[in-house]
Amino acid sequence: MRTAFCRPFVLLTLFAAAGSASAGQQGGPTAIAGKEKAWMLLSPKFVAEGECADMAWSQDGRFLLVNRTYMAVTPKFIQQSLSNPTTVTPPAHLGEVIIFSLETGKSRVIQKYDAEELNYTGRWLGTGSSIFFVLQSRKEAIAKSFISTADGDIKKIQLDEKVNYMDFMPCPTRAEIAVSINTPTEGKMLMRFASSGQIGGPITTSSGSEPVGYLKNGTEILFSGYRKIALAAPSDARVKRQEVYYEAVNVLTGATRISSKVEYQTLFDSDETELSVDSKAIPVDAKLRPLTPALFRSGDEIALIAGDVTRAEPNRQMTGVAYCSQGMVFVRPMAEMPLAAFLAAKEAAERTAMISNAKQIATACMIYAADNDDQLPSNAGKWQDNLLPYLKNSKMMEGFVLSFKGGNLLKVEDPANTILGYIPGKGGRAVAYVDGHVKWIKNGP
Repeated sequence: MRTAFCRPFVLLTLFAAAGSASAGQQGGPTAIAGKEKAWMLLSPKFVAEGECADMAWSQDGRFLLVNRTYMAVTPKFIQQSLSNPTTVTPPAHLGEVIIFSLETGKSRVIQKYDAEELNYTGRWLGTGSSIFFVLQSRKEAIAKSFISTADGDIKKIQLDEKVNYMDFMPCPTRAEIAVSINTPTEGKMLMRFASSGQIGGPITTSSGSEPVGYLKNGTEILFSGYRKIALAAPSDARVKRQEVYYEAVNVLTGATRISSKVEYQTLFDSDETELSVDSKAIPVDAKLRPLTPALFRSGDEIALIAGDVTRAEPNRQMTGVAYCSQGMVFVRPMAEMPLAAFLAAKEAAERTAMISNAKQIATACMIYAADNDDQLPSNAGKWQDNLLPYLKNSKMMEGFVLSFKGGNLLKVEDPANTILGYIPGKGGRAVAYVDGHVKWIKNGP
């Protein structure tokens, strides 16, 4: 009995908490049902302030990587700007690399840099909780590369600092990343890195094709290139055209094999989830910029992530969604639950709300009678107008059916069994009685 009672009680508590957070911070529904399971969006966790230039979840969904930039504005700078704007020195434009832990709800700054002088680029090392990041000069082709753990343990990677181009290819099955580099001295190179540093030597192909990314097996990297082939034209066999070709290199053995366009296309296939993020600008005033709410959508079901956002990104595990709002980065943790339990808790929450509304309407009728010579409102008149002064708002009367025909409260023979009215719901109705009590009555067979 204890287990059977606790589970719906906990779910109802979550519904109530989510509803409270929704009213105070977000607005709108904060739970959503998918095809096979359901999710509850919990209260937001603050990650960072400042302009978010980039954010990405780790493959296991436990960490969020954020790059944010900001102006180091102080009260003293503002005072000086107002008093003598021509002589004041502009504040520094700074950047921070931040890792947020979904498990602890805390952020850690792992790197600070001068955003006026340097560009930042960073990626997760495949399945691990470490990142490979690069700080590159805005004025010249000089870059410094680093590997950092989520705890901020940073080590510098010894690479040629003069870099014309750099691309990142995380491994889907291991804590590893392949980095494509183009330098003036060494030319094009593809190198692999783990949290400990570089793995082996550069990976090349004899054909000179370009690396595209790891295949889903995690042991091969796909390359693509162009080659000229002769047209099947007997009259002129010298006519040629270019054809795209693909080859896969095994990073463990170095073996190369012919690949296909099908394998190339699978690189861009994403794992489909039951929920999709939907953002659509809503015009509010000609003088103001439109609001852009972010929603989770599953069929006709929606759940509000936040009321005004610039971007929203859930992790693959659907245990959290990161979003940017009002110049800050937040994460809303998500609690997964069985669909049946969710629907039962949702129905129970709706039933509780109907009972509460019916109780308040019954109480309003009692107060109305006390103010009007014990006369209860009649369903023949404008009873809503009579009760409105005794209620918080008119929405509380939506769906309520006043079945009582009116009369003197003191002359009702059996008020505890005389129905005042009811609110119909799924599977039953919340029935209010003349004495003021309310109970839920299930529909008959």
